[in-house]
Amino acid sequence: MQKNIKDNIQYVINEYNAQKSDTSPQISEKEIIELANKYCTYNDGFIAISNCDKEAVFGLKDTYALKYTHSWQAVNLANRLSGVKRALEQQPKVLFQDEPKEVKSREYKFNFVINTDKTINIKGVFLSQDRAEVKRSGLIYFQKFIKDRFTRFVWC
Repeated sequence: MQKNIKDNIQYVINEYNAQKSDTSPQISEKEIIELANKYCTYNDGFIAISNCDKEAVFGLKDTYALKYTHSWQAVNLANRLSGVKRALEQQPKVLFQDEPKEVKSREYKFNFVINTDKTINIKGVFLSQDRAEVKRSGLIYFQKFIKDRFTRFVWC
């Protein structure tokens, strides 16, 4: 999260440096955070959205002696400030619904079939963890891998 905040602040600094004039003061990280908190709002819904007051950001032209003349240049700065606000407010998403559980035992069961032409095929792969059957989509690929290897051998 700290890297995301630093990256977004650097984007604002780059945009500011592109728009500043010879009389513009240097802008600090603290000032950028204050501007983002002052002019931007954050809504953490299904999709996290942050918006900045573009008119107010356009008004920074006089305060910081910026040389932009078009509103789209202020919109660029506002978008960069909204990225800072989002980085400051957004909480990390939890990827797991349940706490991971320790697996004390894991067993794989392979069912092989000997064909009449003396070749071997695999009929199924089953996984059990802690004595309970588990369905895993990855087992299909493992079964295919084993099947491709064992169908070449002839039972003697």
